[in-house]
Amino acid sequence: MRRFEQQLDEAYATFGELAAALPRARLELALSAVVGHQALAQFSEAGAAVVAARGHSVSAHRLIDKVALALNIEIGAGDTRPKPNDPEPQRFFTGAEIAAPSPVA
Repeated sequence: MRRFEQQLDEAYATFGELAAALPRARLELALSAVVGHQALAQFSEAGAAVVAARGHSVSAHRLIDKVALALNIEIGAGDTRPKPNDPEPQRFFTGAEIAAPSPVA
């Protein structure tokens, strides 16, 4: 999960570089704002899609963490390093819910 989230961050960072380069090039060449606008708009939509994908990934990650806590198991995908700057773990369930987890839909 972490690798996927990092790749989404890399994709968005790359988009940011591109989003900055296109208008700078237009300005350096003293071109009309009309030039390249369609391309910039399309790249911007792609960047927004990456942000949406990142949000979905984070939500899914949190859901998996809740399930793992409810089942009292640890879930890993090959990455055993601690998460950087993680806040203290949050408890989403009481002891009774952990002892008798309900089925996950």
